[in-house]
Amino acid sequence: MAETALPLAVPTAVESTSQRHRLFVRVTHWIQALSVLVLLLSGVAILLAHPRLYWGETGAVGSPSLIDLPLPFVLDVPIRGPGRYLHFLAAWVSVFTGAIYVAMALVRLCQMSKFVRVSHVI
Repeated sequence: MAETALPLAVPTAVESTSQRHRLFVRVTHWIQALSVLVLLLSGVAILLAHPRLYWGETGAVGSPSLIDLPLPFVLDVPIRGPGRYLHFLAAWVSVFTGAIYVAMALVRLCQMSKFVRVSHVI
């Protein structure tokens, strides 16, 4: 019996028709990823500066806490003060990036509605 040999297909080049996200989507997602990283690192700095969690509007070094975390209580960390500022800055960058993303998506939707007829079937 004769065996038929199947040709091995070797891709030689990447197709140039691959779908990519738009530039504003990629930029906003990378800014969001960096913002989450800064939120994580500054949150760790805040916890190392004061490893106690409080409930309500009280919370100081001498007052009772809800949870005492088993972390070293280091008040001499040089990033203690800037940790909170970086945390809130990263949160606001995340909010503004999300707002820009939503605004650009709405603009894109309005542009698409000019060319695509949307039928309302109920």
